[in-house]
Amino acid sequence: MKFLLTLAIFCVTTFTYAETTVQYQPGDAGVSVTIHGMDSDAQSLYEAMNVEPEDGLTVVRKSILLTRMREPILDLMCVQSKTSNATTCTIKFIPGILTIINYEQGYVKFEVIDSYAAPRIANLFVKSSEPGPEQTVFQSLNGKLRLWKGMSAYGQVGAFTVEFSE
Repeated sequence: MKFLLTLAIFCVTTFTYAETTVQYQPGDAGVSVTIHGMDSDAQSLYEAMNVEPEDGLTVVRKSILLTRMREPILDLMCVQSKTSNATTCTIKFIPGILTIINYEQGYVKFEVIDSYAAPRIANLFVKSSEPGPEQTVFQSLNGKLRLWKGMSAYGQVGAFTVEFSE
């Protein structure tokens, strides 16, 4: 009986909490970070995106593709199932001048420091009422993934950062 109870608890905890997986792609293809599961991480990131959802037959999708001179620099997509409570989000960090990738340390950072571009990117996410020089847009429960706005002394968005650390 104890074995069945332990197995049931294991199954519930395995399938109800989010899992963050990282895929380092060969060459200059970049890094993909995926959050999936039935806890609040993927759902919170989905809700933080201030873009119109695309309604499909079995899923609802939100997508943000950032480009620089028509080249992709960051791709964020969340898919929410209509048949279950599961949401999956994937962020693809594309190597370039705005992205730091340290494969040895398992660290990726995308950062725009620009008083024109950073506010435009920040507007793609819900407004944060958090005071201070940094306003968190999203942070995973395990603290590995974080999106935030850097505020200027005048209260304007001056930077936007997406950071992942294993």
